[in-house]
Amino acid sequence: MENYADFDESYFKKLKLENSYKSNDEQMEKFWDVLKDQLMSNVISSFQITQILDQFKILGEYKKGGDISTVHNAENNVFVDEEHKKRYKKSFNRKDYEGIGDSSLSKQRKRIFQENRIVLDEYTGKKLPKNGTANLDHVTSAKEIHENKKAKLFLTDKERNKMATNKHNMALTDERLNKSKGAKDAKEWEHEPGKKEKYDLDFNKIDKKYNESHKYINRKVAEAQFKEYASVSIKSGLRQGAREAIGILLYYGTNIFISELKQYIKTWKIKSSFSKRIDDLKKSVIDLKSKLFNKYMDIKNIFKDVFAKFSLGFIGGIISSIFTAIINNFVTTIPRVGKIIKDSCVSFCHAAKLFFTNPDRLNKYSLFKKVMKIFSAGIALSVGEVISNMIKDSLSMLPFSSEISDFVGILISGLISAGLIYVIDRLKKIFDSFKAVVRKVLGKSKKQIIDEYNKIIKKMDDFYRPFFTSLVEYYDRLNKLADLAYDMHISTKTKFKGSIMYAKASGVSDDDTLHNMSEIDKYFLN
Repeated sequence: MENYADFDESYFKKLKLENSYKSNDEQMEKFWDVLKDQLMSNVISSFQITQILDQFKILGEYKKGGDISTVHNAENNVFVDEEHKKRYKKSFNRKDYEGIGDSSLSKQRKRIFQENRIVLDEYTGKKLPKNGTANLDHVTSAKEIHENKKAKLFLTDKERNKMATNKHNMALTDERLNKSKGAKDAKEWEHEPGKKEKYDLDFNKIDKKYNESHKYINRKVAEAQFKEYASVSIKSGLRQGAREAIGILLYYGTNIFISELKQYIKTWKIKSSFSKRIDDLKKSVIDLKSKLFNKYMDIKNIFKDVFAKFSLGFIGGIISSIFTAIINNFVTTIPRVGKIIKDSCVSFCHAAKLFFTNPDRLNKYSLFKKVMKIFSAGIALSVGEVISNMIKDSLSMLPFSSEISDFVGILISGLISAGLIYVIDRLKKIFDSFKAVVRKVLGKSKKQIIDEYNKIIKKMDDFYRPFFTSLVEYYDRLNKLADLAYDMHISTKTKFKGSIMYAKASGVSDDDTLHNMSEIDKYFLN
């Protein structure tokens, strides 16, 4: 049996293992500098801009499915407004496709009779009498036009009626033939068994009229779709342009204020008295007013910056609307995704401008890093704002929910953007490390790779073995201390000293441990 004397103070001190994974102080300091810049500058000012613009409804509302109609969304009962929804779900009524006013079928037929000495059947080429047996037929049937999903989304009821009764979709034909065709497509109807012989159909005439009709309808639907895309995209571009333009004006003030604040905080500790600090604060306020006045008086440069920002925001808004619409042809986006897409497109425009203009004449690698910083910081900011709104919605019943959500959003945006910027700054080191690993692996045989793996595993074993050995040794000695404390075959004095060491090794504080008979008597007698 080992004696308790073997368990001296030095043994327990040796068990305090040093942390082998301490962060590099210099590297972390750089990261915190980046984080402070992000929190104190872009993020805070951008959140401030968003809050102000939201109050004036300049940003517009991010809708489920975006601002532009798509068939995919409509089939999933997602519409940009009630008007689109109403006409898309409207049931077919043939009277809605018989023309209005001068474009009504009866007036069109009357004009044809007046303007032509002889009228011919446009499906057979035969002469028609100028009476009620000569009918105007929809080449592409009214029912087919009504069931055209894009036509219902992008054309109003009146526009579809006008399209259906346009001369490019009208064919003068015999009443019997018209009734036989009914609501069928001309191309489909002409090939039904017996129709050609019964009505002496001219396939060439029908095909020509059919192609003319479909070409016209497809063109009108495409024009209406483009019109909606253009209208919504331009509105989105104007809103986003306004955001960027107003944002740069607010950023000027925020940036100057933050610079003054940082300078004042730096000198706070070295001030000799509170009154001196107050005097310096007054001076900082005066300097701030002066700098703001001088900045906003620089009309020429302000106009230049505002125009540049508006242009990029306008282009980004248009691109984001079109991109969102393309996505919504396959999957319906939620409002938060729509916001991230829009902000990402605007950030992309800023990054693209920098990439193609390169005003500071940076080398390709430095330029790439700067472009990536702008793009990633923009996305990070958008994600932070989305998270902020999510928190605001969930805490809407609590006091200060807006302030809490903004703080969390700013913090998350700052952390994400700072982290991305920090990584981008060290891309070369990361790639060099990756290339070194690839170089080691490529060109080696399977056996060599396995040998390398085993070497690494052995190094890991060599690193961790002392730790686990010490851990096992520690608990082994702890068990032996317990044996000393409870062993009935050794002297009471030895057991008592063993119990003291056992208590110490087990983490019992010295104040809670009984060290001698005097302390024992005092504990039990009191």
